[in-house]
Amino acid sequence: MAPVVGTFLLTPPFILVFAADATVFGVPLLLAYLLAVWVGLIFGAWRLSGRLRRRLELHGAARRAGRPAPRSRP
Repeated sequence: MAPVVGTFLLTPPFILVFAADATVFGVPLLLAYLLAVWVGLIFGAWRLSGRLRRRLELHGAARRAGRPAPRSRP
């Protein structure tokens, strides 16, 4: 999902919206946008990996105990 969102946010129509002569705290708007997208994608991947890790740990603990794995929420 993150690659699709990243590709969507980094397509020329979106980047051109931020290609103005404006600044944010002295940083060009385009650079601030690219940095925000980059940080957002990293944060999203970190959150997703944590959720997947917990799900795998629950599944592995259930398997070791001989119980069926818990059903995941959609």
